[in-house]
Amino acid sequence: MNSKLPKQPIKSRDTTSLGVTYSESSDLWIGAFRYYLGRTTASVHSFCNSLVKNWEFLPEMAQTIVKRDLLEAIHRDDLDRDCDKRVNFHSSYKTLGHDCDSACWRGVYARISGGVNKD
Repeated sequence: MNSKLPKQPIKSRDTTSLGVTYSESSDLWIGAFRYYLGRTTASVHSFCNSLVKNWEFLPEMAQTIVKRDLLEAIHRDDLDRDCDKRVNFHSSYKTLGHDCDSACWRGVYARISGGVNKD
């Protein structure tokens, strides 16, 4: 573990202090986002907090892709949950994970798209 990593969010688009280019930073955020999306672990909440905390410092391309993918996942999750209600059956699979994970992702979307949900 590199002890030289900053403890606070990067305050600019200069990622060279981390040894990562701007393009690589975008790839890392998108890859991490796609990894955590749909997971059902406590780490989802931690990643969501980090994503919101660092949102303004993400490359524009990463922001665009994360917003697009998250909105699509929210729509699929709504369909999953609606289907469960219609057939009176509780499927174990939901696009955004368990209820607490879904709430966390929806809170992220509200924050990054200018909504008021602070949860």
